[in-house]
Amino acid sequence: MRQIDWKILILTIVAVALFVVLLMRSCRRTDAVRYPAAAASVEPDSRVEGMDYARVFNDLNDLQLEAATGRGIVPLTTRDDLQGSIRANHLRHVRTNRLHQIDPLTHSSPYLMPHAARLLDDLGRAFADTLARRGLPPYRFIVTSMLRTQQDQADLSSGNVNATANSTHCYATTFDITYARFAAPENCTSPLDVHTLTRLLGHVIKAFRQQDRCYVKYENQQPCFHITAR
Repeated sequence: MRQIDWKILILTIVAVALFVVLLMRSCRRTDAVRYPAAAASVEPDSRVEGMDYARVFNDLNDLQLEAATGRGIVPLTTRDDLQGSIRANHLRHVRTNRLHQIDPLTHSSPYLMPHAARLLDDLGRAFADTLARRGLPPYRFIVTSMLRTQQDQADLSSGNVNATANSTHCYATTFDITYARFAAPENCTSPLDVHTLTRLLGHVIKAFRQQDRCYVKYENQQPCFHITAR
């Protein structure tokens, strides 16, 4: 009788352990579906390896300006005008977080229109999800530019061939994500090369663009994806 009791006890322990494991997996799946729909659509695609970024991401300034002027702020002359616009347009202050890192900004300010800030966060979630589902370290992409005043734009135009006189950055609808470097997690023991990370990020951005969430221009001189929320 005692031997049978031990068998029952062992079987009970095994059953409980299996239940706990299944419950934890279920929780992870539940977390995953909290990402936006675009994240779930970012599946492996053999065509990404050879993506021609300049061809795929070639939404020109006129097209992006149409979206920016339709949903953006009235361009600011100098940064002295910034506080008033923040209040009037409910601009969001964008900070470094677990989804993305913000570079020290010299020619722009870390503010976006609410729909553009949501796009940036959604891209970050989708990128994190893409890495996690491949068992890769949680790198973050880096934002290098956001809202510019007309004075910022004039100062930048003198040294940046990609800068235009009427930039979508002036409407708080646009941000740049560099593809030249990424923020590695602390104590990362499995570093990834920048080309792998750019390929995966490009795949994520392409999915959002196909869902009409944004316009994208691939920049060469200043290595970045220039993204305007739609």
